[in-house]
Amino acid sequence: TGVRLTPVREALNRLLTEGLIEFRRNYGFYCRKLNMEEVMTLAEAVLDVELALLKHVCRRATREELEALLKFSADLSDSSDALPACERARGDEAFHARFADLARNPVLASVSRNLNARIRFLRKIMMEEDADKSRAFKTHIQIVEHIRNGDETAARKVLRSFLTLDADDVPEALAKGLGRIYLDQVNMDASFGS
Repeated sequence: TGVRLTPVREALNRLLTEGLIEFRRNYGFYCRKLNMEEVMTLAEAVLDVELALLKHVCRRATREELEALLKFSADLSDSSDALPACERARGDEAFHARFADLARNPVLASVSRNLNARIRFLRKIMMEEDADKSRAFKTHIQIVEHIRNGDETAARKVLRSFLTLDADDVPEALAKGLGRIYLDQVNMDASFGS
């Protein structure tokens, strides 16, 4: 209602180009199915891009920019207990976007944003499963403090440890997340039916 077809078509084509949806001739656009191998290769790509960004952040970010990023992470850490998992995941993604901007490499920043959008669901599920609700933000603080102190090696070690997924944990986390979505949908359908 009131939306022209051209911008919708452009948006769908962009999502298709970025691999976030798929198109089936004579049927239309669909969400892509989750594939365990793809999830793991995406996580690997996220790690590689973040490590490349870290190298540039260490050389290009100013002390004031690093202090601002520290404050941003500390504020999220302080409020994390009150935030639902989706908001913590949004905060984590916002940190990575700000971090990418400090690298002053728009191509890498764009790749980082695209990859982070593709693993958004997994990030949210993993944060729901994490008993320490502020763990991600504490890790961000450690990374930025190491950069501020000129210790790129320590920053790389923390970043690598934080972003490396355990292949054994991912299927279980995805099953729980998808199961919860399915059960919520079944419960909602049942409540509307009665």
